[in-house]
Amino acid sequence: MTRSKIRTSGAEGLTLSSTALTIANGLTLTDGNIALASGHGLTFAATSDAGGMASELLDDYEEGTYTPAKNNGGSVSYSFQGGYYIKVGRLCHVYMDITISSASSETGSANITLPFTSQSGTNYCAFCPWIVDTGYTSSTRQAAGFVNGSNNYMYMYRYNTENNSGYAYCNNNTTGRWSGNFTYYTA
Repeated sequence: MTRSKIRTSGAEGLTLSSTALTIANGLTLTDGNIALASGHGLTFAATSDAGGMASELLDDYEEGTYTPAKNNGGSVSYSFQGGYYIKVGRLCHVYMDITISSASSETGSANITLPFTSQSGTNYCAFCPWIVDTGYTSSTRQAAGFVNGSNNYMYMYRYNTENNSGYAYCNNNTTGRWSGNFTYYTA
């Protein structure tokens, strides 16, 4: 094994071997990025954590746009569709806003697509505040989203503010706007 060392002021500052590069006292980049191979990342294994800890490796960061859509078949027309996300590890934060100008022949309860499939085996409430104006009455309703495990969509619920009758699934074949932000775990 070939090993090289650089000393400054009598202390080792950099050690290079055939399998590793060790830098003492930090690293400063004046330009450029650090590129990590797929499946690798920053490890925080030197820290002491709670008993339920599953990983200390930060191996993903991504931000971008996506096009949210209703996910119930049928015929849907939009006057606006916009979505943004930031994904850090498996945690994904989303802002989405869609306005549906017409919908027909859809089945089931209203659900909206996600940028990534959700973690399996867990259900998440993902919300608010949501602004929903979906033609149920002339008033705007509060809403909530619910993400089931292993799905690439979120069910939409509405709260009936006129008679405080609680949350119910938003039905399909309804025009209007869904707008809000939420956070969920990805697969």
